[in-house]
Amino acid sequence: MKKVTTKGMLLLILLFLAGIVQFTQAQEIVLKTQLETNPAKSALFKLKINAPKGSTYNIDYGDGTEAITKKGNGYNEYTDHHFADMAKVKEHEVRIWGANFTEFMVISNQKVTEINLTDCTELINFSCANSKLKKLDLSKCEKLKKVICNANEIEKLLIPNNVTWLDFKLNRLALADFPKKNGMYTYGPMRPAYLSADKINGLTVDLTDFLKYNE
Repeated sequence: MKKVTTKGMLLLILLFLAGIVQFTQAQEIVLKTQLETNPAKSALFKLKINAPKGSTYNIDYGDGTEAITKKGNGYNEYTDHHFADMAKVKEHEVRIWGANFTEFMVISNQKVTEINLTDCTELINFSCANSKLKKLDLSKCEKLKKVICNANEIEKLLIPNNVTWLDFKLNRLALADFPKKNGMYTYGPMRPAYLSADKINGLTVDLTDFLKYNE
């Protein structure tokens, strides 16, 4: 039996090297949040996740409680959590891993400061609005179609070319850093930039380059 198992493993390795069989790596999402949860006020950390039917994934809320395991059902499922160590810890790192997620949404106003989705090659829809993100890299999400990240503090945004729905108004991107329009894109307004009176005096603003973003 051991000999057959070894041969089978060697065959899989050879097929993988030949490009006939490919091993898929389960996706992982890591984020940080400063949300202060309070069950008495219905203030909970909330996510909406879509994982394939029959898949299994895990959520570790980073507060010392045991990671939970959930079953994917092929449609969007809401989950919420109260951080058990809220009295001592003001920022939590949350990890979600184990399935090829197709949709991931941080419910609005969750005070997310960082998020890493570089493993999420199957992700189609993503949302994290009204939070505290300063940068967002979705460039490795090759199947991504819809992105909602409005009302953050984003200064750097990377998205793949296949995104056809994008809402990133009320952020802090410079005009030159706007993604090229590729469908239903909502660019602005951005958050206002405040200048002192001495810097405004004699200031010339040229917005002609903006025209190409609306072509």
